[in-house]
Amino acid sequence: MRRMSSMAHQPTPLIGQPVFEVAVVAPGLGVFDYDGPLADAGHPGSAPNRGDWLVVPFARRILLGLVLRVSQPTSTSVKFKRRAALGVFRPIPPLSSAQIEFFEFITTYYRTNLGAVLSMAIPAWIRDTKNLKAYCDPKHLSRSTPLQKFIQSLEMGQDITEPLDKASYVDNDHARETQAVETSAHKLTHEQTLAVNEASRVLVLTSPNKSAPTPVYVQGVTGSGKTRVYTELIKRLWKDHPGAQVLYLVPEIALTPVLETRLRHALELQDKDVSVLHSGMTDRQRALAWMRAVRNEVRLILGTRLSLLTPLENLAFIIVDEEHDSSYKSQDTVRYSARDLAAYKAAQQKTRLILGSATPSLESLAQIEKGRYHLVRLLKQATGVPRASLTLVDLNKEHLSVAGALTESVREAVQETLTRGRQVLFFLNRRGYAPLLRCLSCGWTQGCEHCSVSTVLHKRAGQWQMVCHHCGVVSKPIQRCPSCGAAELSGVGLAIQSLEARLREAFPGIDLTRVDSDSAGSPEKMAQILKRLQEPKAEMILATQILAKGHDLPGLSTVVVLDVDAQLQSPEFRAPEWLFSTLLQVSGRAGRHEAKARVFLQTRYPGHALFQGLKAEDPASYLTALLEERRQAGLPPYGYIAALRMSARHEAALHSRFSVLYRQLSQNSPKECQVHRPSPSYPEKRADQYRWHMVIESPRRGPLNATLDMARAIAQANQMRDLIIDVDPLGLS
Repeated sequence: MRRMSSMAHQPTPLIGQPVFEVAVVAPGLGVFDYDGPLADAGHPGSAPNRGDWLVVPFARRILLGLVLRVSQPTSTSVKFKRRAALGVFRPIPPLSSAQIEFFEFITTYYRTNLGAVLSMAIPAWIRDTKNLKAYCDPKHLSRSTPLQKFIQSLEMGQDITEPLDKASYVDNDHARETQAVETSAHKLTHEQTLAVNEASRVLVLTSPNKSAPTPVYVQGVTGSGKTRVYTELIKRLWKDHPGAQVLYLVPEIALTPVLETRLRHALELQDKDVSVLHSGMTDRQRALAWMRAVRNEVRLILGTRLSLLTPLENLAFIIVDEEHDSSYKSQDTVRYSARDLAAYKAAQQKTRLILGSATPSLESLAQIEKGRYHLVRLLKQATGVPRASLTLVDLNKEHLSVAGALTESVREAVQETLTRGRQVLFFLNRRGYAPLLRCLSCGWTQGCEHCSVSTVLHKRAGQWQMVCHHCGVVSKPIQRCPSCGAAELSGVGLAIQSLEARLREAFPGIDLTRVDSDSAGSPEKMAQILKRLQEPKAEMILATQILAKGHDLPGLSTVVVLDVDAQLQSPEFRAPEWLFSTLLQVSGRAGRHEAKARVFLQTRYPGHALFQGLKAEDPASYLTALLEERRQAGLPPYGYIAALRMSARHEAALHSRFSVLYRQLSQNSPKECQVHRPSPSYPEKRADQYRWHMVIESPRRGPLNATLDMARAIAQANQMRDLIIDVDPLGLS
């Protein structure tokens, strides 16, 4: 809803003077009316238009704003005192009407405010108050600020491709030396050629877009060369449209360094042709890469979900790699899905779209089923070798006799692989040394003071620490049990650090590399580790899911999956889909370059449908069965859900707010909507905040939207400012 900006004493505007409807770029803010700017730095006499960026005063702050509409004041509006914008901010190109409508759609669909959406889209360094003041009022601050220097370089046409803080950029030189680099010299396989020709036909790569082409879905087994297909399609696009921009989305930062180098080589690009965008960059790095992208100075933009919000003038092609990954769904204030928004953006802006994965999300499978996506399949590994054989090791019949983690048959397979000079990957998706620190006398466990969860025992630099994986607080292990006074406290359960110690003892003299977010916590570290792992040799690799996707290890011959049964018991309705995708991805790391590759999965439930699905000739058939279960249950993608979330320091206050929401929604929402009773989230308490949620279901989108609008109105009337509306949530807890 538009509000008048009457935060300061300004003269009453004259009738006939334009009024600018401005979306103020800041979380929690919406649209306000302003008078024209007092000055336009460098462009005197030019009036702002729809899509221009303004520097505006708001309360005591100086903020960036986007002009949505320009109108003449009415007899009513002249009664309000409006503030004047300080100037037009011209370093950022104006937005087109289609780009503005895209941001407005996000605001409407995800029930948020335009200020929050735009604040995610515009790098914080560019909209910093000091930089904005310096641009519009040179007398206020020196023009030697970093942003001013950058703007001057842009306006003078100087080369600005060097990073502002080069030391902290990812060094990709090492990746150019790896065997994983794909170059244009590599020939397409017969199956890849057919896939490229089919996708090229559907996407109409050689013609200008008069309407949105049908999106293409590439379902390819791991190692089938999906990236090679993508790069060939990009080449064909650029052959006829050399100025077209391509947006290449990946789910995780860790995938960007090596992929960037592969794309540079395959597409024969220079550094100046590529912008990489992700949250692991410094504010200034992201600002530089972002500015080059929006000013149409690069052809390829590689980034994580946030890069989808970058307004690109010549966007012609969007690629969503590993589209099934849950990382595409934001868990921040604006809980958007980059995958879903990519599909909307492609249709709205007549842009080509390609999605790909070895394990399609059930939402995408439903789109394929309805004919909205055109399916292209890659069923063979690009190297021509068959996929790795899968053995389900029945722990009901074999005991964990080796290091307390492996059966004897698995140990023999591991030893045979190492003897051949090949690599073995042990997959355990659990960080730390032990999940619990427990009193052996009474069963007490050490928990986090700020969250309602147990802390995890870690060993860092030889020191024992207790780490909360939810709020990040680090504490020392308790020496005596506060419950019974016993000193017999011990780490309980298997985690990746304790597995590392056990395997070093069980296989002495063998090189071992651990890959998790503790050992590879930055893109630089991850790239260094991947470089070392490229050399085929007798080596053990321990990894969480950080290594499960997108990485080619030429020497990897055997994969061992450990301690996976607990994940079968998750109450989340998406849990089977997530686990299946993860296991299929990690299994696909083995056997890309040899026919003797094997995967061993230790479980007490070898007959479980999920594990049997992994063994099937076409593993993706299991997802089809899951899709039918969703259909029968009326769950997404055949039903629609949203979650209302709030947090508070006191649980009583939270209970009171949700009581009001539940009472009014259950009484007034459409009959098709099912409003579930509010319940605690998991974990119920995080970072000293109690967290509750309320789930709303509907077989149709319309009644759900009506209920969400009602929820926002109730929240505003009762000053529930912290209400988060989570549309299409990943989980229900």
